Order: sequence, then C-alpha cells, then structure tokens
Amino acid sequence: MMSFRFLMGFVVFSMMAGSGFAATDTVYVKKRVVDTVFVASPPDTVYIQESVARKAESQINPYLVDYDTDTIPPAINSYVGMYTALNILSLYFGVFMLDWDLEIENAYRGSTIFNLSTTLLFYEYRIWDEERSWEGVRSIFSPGVGYRQYLLTVVVSRENRKRRKVKHRNVPLNSVSFYVQAMGHPTIKVARDKPYDSDVDKKWSFDAGVAATGTLGLVWNAGNYLWDFGFSFGYQYWGSDARDFLSLGNMRLLTGTVPRGMFFGLEYKLGF
Repeated sequence: MMSFRFLMGFVVFSMMAGSGFAATDTVYVKKRVVDTVFVASPPDTVYIQESVARKAESQINPYLVDYDTDTIPPAINSYVGMYTALNILSLYFGVFMLDWDLEIENAYRGSTIFNLSTTLLFYEYRIWDEERSWEGVRSIFSPGVGYRQYLLTVVVSRENRKRRKVKHRNVPLNSVSFYVQAMGHPTIKVARDKPYDSDVDKKWSFDAGVAATGTLGLVWNAGNYLWDFGFSFGYQYWGSDARDFLSLGNMRLLTGTVPRGMFFGLEYKLGF
C-alpha cells in the first residue's frame, strides 16, 4: 500500500517537474521581430536591436530633393530675352526685337552658347509730331557663339513639394549658379528705305561689323524655370562708312544696337 502511494506521488512529481524544466524553444513577442534577436540565458528576456537604416528611413522627408550632379546628363537649355517680351509694347513704336539663346551643357561645368539677336524698325516714330525723315525697313541681325563656365553653385532650398525632376546639370533645381561667359558676334545692318514721302524708289543697303562680349552673371533655377541675370561689356566694330541707325549710345539693348566703340548692358532672360 505504501509502495503504491509512493509510486503515484513519484509519477505526479515527475510530471510537474517535467513541465517546469522542459527546454523552451519558442519565444512569443508581441512586436514583430524584423532584425537580429539576442537571447540571454535563461531564455526569458528578449532584446531587439532596431535597424539604424530603417529608423533613418522613417525620418526621411519625402518633399526634400537630393541629387548628385555627376549622375545628371548634360541638358540643352533655351533662353528668351526680356526684350522679346516687350514686343507687345514696342510694336506700337514700329520696333520688333528677338533675343534667343541655346545653351548646350557639358560634363565640365561649362556650356556652349549660341545666340540670335534681331532688331527690326518698320517706321520712324515721332513723339512730338515732327516730320518723318524716312520710310521703309531697317534691321540688325547678329548671330553669335561663345562659351560659358559655371564657377559656383549654391543650393537655395532643398524643398521639392511638387516633386519636380532634376534635369539641369550645371544649374540644378532650386539653386543659383554663377558664371563667366565670352561670345563673338558678326553684326549686319540691312535696310531698304528712302526719304519720307519722296518719289525715289527704296534702296537696299548692307553694313557689316563684329562684336565681342564678356558677361558676368548668374542663373537661378526656380522650379526648373531658369532666370538669367548678367552684366555685359564689350566692343563693337563697324566700318567707317556704316550707316548710323538703331543706335542707342554705349548702352547696348541688343547686339549691334551701339555705334563703334566700347559698350555695356544688362541681361534679363528666362530659360527652360
């Protein structure tokens, strides 16, 4: 009898001991484990080390722009001078103006620049009702080619809430880039005119010259609209027998609109 009770007690004790000392191979954690898990002995505590990269990723602002200019291919940019936009008003005075630049970027912080400047005068406008002196058409055509070197780029803002594409290598999104530029321009005056209200026929005339221009400026990329501001200076050459029309003194409006000699001017252009 005693041996039976002893045997039953031994079996119950063994079952209780077995459930208490059995090896624990499953750990239940309320948080999803996605990283390295370190288990200390005894296995009743779990330490979870969160990934640093994942924590940084959760803190990234999706509206910030980040780029490496070395990964951006050179772009082709087009600029229109401010004076072109003034044609809405200038045509009333018989003047049409065109100032257009094509910029081809390279991988060395530089660009090749092609320019076309044209000024046409359709008639002589008199403010005080003086007698007109001529009638016909007078014009200046000036194609040009040069090189622009960017010296410094300053990021104005890293915010890009509209998530615009960074597509300009030398003038990247939301930045200001400073540059120096040199250009050469053949300049041609073409006219077909005559004295006002005369019986003679209109005659053609041609005059050729050349201009050299240097520019210090900057390009501000505001949402991939390129605002170009600069100060230009240079020298205009005309032959001694060249006609004098569309001249504004030493202040250059467009290339060729100055007499022979030194000149200076301001640049205002919008690019895309």
